[in-house]
Amino acid sequence: MRYFTVAAASTGLRVASAIGLVGTVPYAVAQVPSIHATRNVHVSAGADAVVPHVEPHLAVNPRDPRNMVVAAMAFPRSARPHVLRVYVSRDGGESWRRVSIEATDVPGGDPWLAFGPEGTLYLAYLNESASLHIRRSDDGGQTWSAPTIVPRSGGGAFDYEKLIVDDTNGPRRGWLYVWSAENTARTGPGWRPSGIALSVSSDSARTFRNSAYVLHNNFGNTPGSAVITSGGTFVGAFHEIEVNRRFLDSPRLWVVRSDDGGATISHPFLVTENFRADSPHLAIDRSAGPFRDRIYASWSAARPELGMFVSTSEDRGATWRAAVRINDVPYAPGAYLHHPMGAVDANGVALFTFQDPRPDAARCHALYTTATVDGGATFLPNVRVSAERTCSDTPANRVLLPDSAATAARRFGDGGDYHGLVALPSGGFQAVWADSRTGVFQLWTARLTVTR
Repeated sequence: MRYFTVAAASTGLRVASAIGLVGTVPYAVAQVPSIHATRNVHVSAGADAVVPHVEPHLAVNPRDPRNMVVAAMAFPRSARPHVLRVYVSRDGGESWRRVSIEATDVPGGDPWLAFGPEGTLYLAYLNESASLHIRRSDDGGQTWSAPTIVPRSGGGAFDYEKLIVDDTNGPRRGWLYVWSAENTARTGPGWRPSGIALSVSSDSARTFRNSAYVLHNNFGNTPGSAVITSGGTFVGAFHEIEVNRRFLDSPRLWVVRSDDGGATISHPFLVTENFRADSPHLAIDRSAGPFRDRIYASWSAARPELGMFVSTSEDRGATWRAAVRINDVPYAPGAYLHHPMGAVDANGVALFTFQDPRPDAARCHALYTTATVDGGATFLPNVRVSAERTCSDTPANRVLLPDSAATAARRFGDGGDYHGLVALPSGGFQAVWADSRTGVFQLWTARLTVTR
């Protein structure tokens, strides 16, 4: 078994530890970490098996890890608004049942889920007018509250919202943070910059106080995900995307932090100037091990070569180590880049999943994974998670998006701007993603483990 180191990240694989000739083969094999993926389980089966689903997100109940919930966007009718689909498992992801949020379909996009430490589940989504709605479930996703509308701070529409709940034992335990883009009022002819809003609720999403706002330039900015340190510090990622309606040639990735529950936000800290695709992801080591509170940032980029990258910070995001490429096979020039996700389990293992375009530049992909057991110094060889490689441009995926000539196949070529990955309380990980192996975007899940 080989795995590659930081020094070898841009050139391929390198043996980072040798297995000696002394001892039996079983003993030697037991010393080498490896990643294992279970069979793929179909989440959106039954009547939904012919309906395109994209951008799934996943949450696991900390009080009952067998209770898993997936939310996604679905397109049951062409040229009509996308609707929310929510699926619940009570057996650790082996079987799934769709639940209704209301009596009829709820139009909604960009779904994001988060469990609180006491088992309360939250669902964030954007309605047709780009208002940000939060719903709450107290029974593991079976039934849902009426929506709470998050107040706007900069005056414009929300986008790319993310949720995180403080699960520490500090004074803000259970507080809900909503991290989202929000357009400001128009400040120039034909364009409006977009800042980042941090909205906070201390009463289980019943009310939200006025948002803190990040706008450190006149660019359009988009949030990534966020983490909470063991001391209760909020750390959120965001990136630049455009200025004056022109996409930037060299967008940058930043983080900010708040030590006081969102009352104030720090100045931005630079993560990388080599950023390309949407939805950068943060993960944090909350284990009791040697890398406690280490933050991992993952993203895709084009320099010095196309790839998926990870960087780490040991000081709550203030400084970041040199980025490491985690795809161990080079991509073809012009390959369609996808979005990595990361999570860290109770044993301090950090695992990353990404839709991988190998070996060509078409909009085809398979879900792959890698992991690090030494805090990001080395990464294990990539392992394929999805049983089949798929391509998005199928007849069933060519449903028209509302008010657009674009199709779901074109807009969501990799199944969406994100997929789902969580660390399980007892160790290991669960992933959920969208692929078109059946000819239409469907949701699939698998359990991932790293053995040492």
